[in-house]
Amino acid sequence: MTPLSSVFTDALPLTPEAVAAEQSIEEERARIAHDLHDDLGGDFVSIKMAVAQLRKGLEQAGTASDMLNERLAQIDTRVDAALASMHRLIDDLRPAMLDFGIVAAMEWHASEFTRQCGLPCSFTSDISGTDSEADSEADSDADSDADLEGDSDAGSNITLAPHRAMSLFRIFSEALTNAARHAHASQVKAHLTLDGAQLQLTIEDDGTGISAQALQNPQSRGLRGMRHRVLTLGGTLMQQAPTTASGTRLCVRIPLL
Repeated sequence: MTPLSSVFTDALPLTPEAVAAEQSIEEERARIAHDLHDDLGGDFVSIKMAVAQLRKGLEQAGTASDMLNERLAQIDTRVDAALASMHRLIDDLRPAMLDFGIVAAMEWHASEFTRQCGLPCSFTSDISGTDSEADSEADSDADSDADLEGDSDAGSNITLAPHRAMSLFRIFSEALTNAARHAHASQVKAHLTLDGAQLQLTIEDDGTGISAQALQNPQSRGLRGMRHRVLTLGGTLMQQAPTTASGTRLCVRIPLL
């Protein structure tokens, strides 16, 4: 098991200020995502409703023409495209599925990854959890105590702070992106489990593996990005021997708190 941080020359622990700055960035991303959804999304929906009302009014007045109908259809199509772009931006800032918890978000992302990339990705977990502090307040004290004890049996529950859930999700996403771009794999498997007071995420593919040159390359942005996020969470990122003849197996461990 090889710690990936050791291959980078700048593998130094992040200062509390740097960690706080990273948390602030994630919180700002979440705020912008919500603002886009509530404000800009509402405006686009209003435009679509106005176009539909205008089309209906023209038809009732008998003043509709092929040219006007075509122009209205073009406006409607452009608004739909703008809405789709807005939703992609929102998902890049903070995927809405995180509102349902880190496990649900990773399940969704694995499915979307398979659909979009054509590379089969299976995600499994023996835990469930949310990233909502409000949800955690609704749990009983006994349940909360049991969560933090870290029972890894099926059905264990966890609660992650929103910025920690977002960072873990981005690590997972970057690992899948690397597998699709560089690994030449035929499948990817990921598993999320609870080990004591730490979350452990394992991502494995059956591709060509990570070369020593790639590990030592300071321009390997994917690994550097994952490592940086892991450090902000006070965790570790390690490369393990894959269970197949070739491929890559990454193990991410982060504390719950």
